[in-house]
Formats: sequence, structure tokens, C-alpha cells
Amino acid sequence: MCPENEKRIALSCRNVSKHYGSRVILDSIDMDIAEGEVLGLLGPNGAGKTTLMKSILGLSCPDDGEIEVFGHDVISDRARALARVGAIVEAPMFPVYLTARDCLYYLSALSAKVSDKRIMEVLDLVGLSEAADRKVEGFSYGMKQRLGIAQALLPDSKFLILDEPANGLDPHGIAGMRRLLRKLSAEMNVSVLVSSHLLHEVEQVCGRVVIINKGKKILDATHDELAAMDEAVSITVKTPYPETLKEIVGFISETLLEEKDFAVLRYALPSAGVPELVRQAVGKGAEISSVEHGKSGLENIFISLTARREDNDSTDSF
Repeated sequence: MCPENEKRIALSCRNVSKHYGSRVILDSIDMDIAEGEVLGLLGPNGAGKTTLMKSILGLSCPDDGEIEVFGHDVISDRARALARVGAIVEAPMFPVYLTARDCLYYLSALSAKVSDKRIMEVLDLVGLSEAADRKVEGFSYGMKQRLGIAQALLPDSKFLILDEPANGLDPHGIAGMRRLLRKLSAEMNVSVLVSSHLLHEVEQVCGRVVIINKGKKILDATHDELAAMDEAVSITVKTPYPETLKEIVGFISETLLEEKDFAVLRYALPSAGVPELVRQAVGKGAEISSVEHGKSGLENIFISLTARREDNDSTDSF
């Protein structure tokens, strides 16, 4: 029995690894998602996100490690593990000659038939109730995305895996998707794993973010922890500058300015850390022309963490 206020673990990944020949796709990934939690899975193209999602769904078998959904192993006990899991991995596809209602009816019949009432419930949830009897061939890409989420919700899913759910949606559609994910989490206690390149949306709907790069987890942070990382100090220094400046605690990235005579070095530090940073930089021989403190945002955190590992395979995590 779980303590009264402790939520169950919807997803547990332990030491998940996957190789294709000599290429490492996933490298000892550890990740949990609690019941009712919305987690954002981020990474550059080719980072291993799709392989991880397919592994969770039992569509790709890891070479090492364990994956459990609500306590059931996705390989040895797949039927029970995935009984209440819905997913969209890559673009959803439907027979375009069918109506939205008929698509959901026939697709649900492949596993367990659901009632017409439930079909209309999920269509209403995603804002497609008025299009229930329209053929899919007349749907926009965004409407097909929403129909895919309706399909994922059909079996009263308690864990959703959504790959780019806001892709193709206009601003109103994106706002609607945001409201839907919040409702699923807060009111229906559904756990959601969201993979997206819309980092602003991830910031707004996800309580936690995991970033992977080259198959390795390089960040696992809650919303509050991201807010703490969000503060950054930038110092503009004359080039060439001492390489030891990159050894100062909090170093994130280097940007060479166009004129090449100066570079901007960024550090994850609060404003209170500015005097000490300047003292250390000057002590190492830096010629500083300006110092700025501000908020960096998830986008800059993401770019900094992934870009600085282009030639670095370290497994540092935060």
C-alpha cells in the first residue's frame, strides 16, 4: 500500500539501453512519471526520444534495463502493462474515407469495443464533437492530431504518450491542447509523457522536464528547479580569453561575437553571484567589458545543455 498522500508511479524506466550495431541510441536511461504528472521529454532530433517512447510501448525491445507501467513489465507482461495506455508516436494516420466517429469505432474494435457514448465523450474532450460525422479526408492536420488524441483516450487511458501533440495546430488549437492536458492531469489523474519542440508550451503544461542528448539523460528537473536554473549571468570578455574561465562554477556556454574580438560567456548564477564571478574572472586574467544578469528561459537552457555536448559525451546530469 502507498502512503495516503504518495502517488503511484505510472512509469518506471531503469537503466534502459538500446544499440543499433555500434551506435548507442539509449544509454542507461532512468526516468519515473508519477500518477497525474505531466512530464516533458525533450531532446534534439536523433537524441533517442522516439526510441524511448517505442520502448515504453513495447514496440522496441531494449538491450538492457527494465520498463514498468503501473508495476507491470512492458516486455514480460505487456497486455496488463499497456491496458490503460494511449499513445501517438509520430503522425497519426486514419482511413480518410471514414468519419471521425467510424474511425474510432473500428479502431477500438481491434482491441476492445467501446460504446458510442464513450466515442462521443473523447471527441468532445478534444473539440471534435461537431465534426464526428465528417469524413477525415476533409480534416486539417491539426484536426487529425486531435483525432489521434481522442483515439489514445478511448480505453479510459490513465497514461498517455504524446509525440508533438500541438504540431499543426493554430494558436487557438494550441491553447485548447494546453487546457486539455491540464484537465487530464488535474481532474482525471492521467499521467502524460509529452515530447515536443514547442518549448514555451512545455514550460506551461509540464511539471517536470527530462532532456536527453545522444541517448543520455542530461537533465531531470521540476518546474521549480528549472526556475532556479533560469537565472543566468553573461560576461562579455575580450578575446583571446583564458580557457580557465570555463572552469568557473555555473559555466553554460560561449558565444563569439561577429567582430571576433569579444565573446559572451554565460553562467547559471543568481544576481548575488555576480561579484564573485567577476572577481574570479579578473583573477584569471579576463578583460571584461560588460556584465548582464537576466532570465534565460527553457529554450536557452535546452540549447545550452545540448549544444555544449556536441563534442562531449560526458554524462553529467543536473
